[in-house]
Amino acid sequence: SGTRYITDYYGGDIVSCDSITINGMVLNEMPEFSLTLADFGIRGSGTKDNPFKIEDERQLRGLASIVNHGNDMEGKYIRLTSDIDLDNRQWAPIGKTVSEYVFYNSEDEFEDDWTVFKGHFDGGNHTISDLSIVYGSRVLKSVGMHNAHLGLFGLVGRGASIENLTIENLTIDGSNLVGGFVALIPKTNDRNNQNPTATTLKNLHLSGDVRITAESDAGGILGRASQDTSLIITDCTVAADNGSYIRIHDNADNKYLFDNFFGGLIGTAYSGNLGYGKTMMSGCSVSGLDITGNFGILGGLAGHFEQGTISGVEGEPIVSDMTITLTGNHNSEEEP
Repeated sequence: SGTRYITDYYGGDIVSCDSITINGMVLNEMPEFSLTLADFGIRGSGTKDNPFKIEDERQLRGLASIVNHGNDMEGKYIRLTSDIDLDNRQWAPIGKTVSEYVFYNSEDEFEDDWTVFKGHFDGGNHTISDLSIVYGSRVLKSVGMHNAHLGLFGLVGRGASIENLTIENLTIDGSNLVGGFVALIPKTNDRNNQNPTATTLKNLHLSGDVRITAESDAGGILGRASQDTSLIITDCTVAADNGSYIRIHDNADNKYLFDNFFGGLIGTAYSGNLGYGKTMMSGCSVSGLDITGNFGILGGLAGHFEQGTISGVEGEPIVSDMTITLTGNHNSEEEP
């Protein structure tokens, strides 16, 4: 019938289909309905003074489900009110794409074509621990997600903000565009706007055991900021335990060599590539990671940084206790 409706609820992930079979009878016509934040017990009105309040894992997954079904939360404020231990139960990112390989087609990388988070998420200085996203997991498949664009947030749009949050212990095994907090800030598809509203990432911290494996564009905080975006990234750190890493998949395809960027904080900051927009980075640092691949462009802070400024904390190193290793014979290069 083309009508999609909810048939199951698995850890906050809504599974939808076009028909249901019950006792051998196929039901194709059912009324369409949708859930709201209130259905998950989320209190608040979404204003700056009275934000939506996320208290537990079920509500956090509920937010992901609602965003991934089309509510971008633009202009809404959301606050985490307690620590959440996901205990390595598989996570479906907030914001999703239509295709795993759309990354390779620049014409399709526009936020208006995808399900993108555009609200303001304040972690309240709380911690989300044991976040895990594994290539091909049941949770990703159940909500129609692919193996690309993986992180706590899959896609975050212009004007959105993510701040005041720690992720402790992170495992992501994906394909393209992977970031601990945000996988991708996509293009705006607005060539007349040469002063795009900035996306803000502030006071975000990745710590503990960090294991990220991807094929292209991966970073501890952010996978990729696209060409006509502006990014403000402030006071964000990666302080990983010994043995933590960002690695290129052994089976990754090196024909996209110059899009294979890996960095401790950001995979790729393309902001400004089209002559407008820029990345403003301040007070950020990375320590404890090993970044390894048999090809690609690898960097301690960023794999690629197009246009903008970088400043650290006075008297403290921006990058420390790291190794960067290219193991193959491809025509690769390293960035600082």
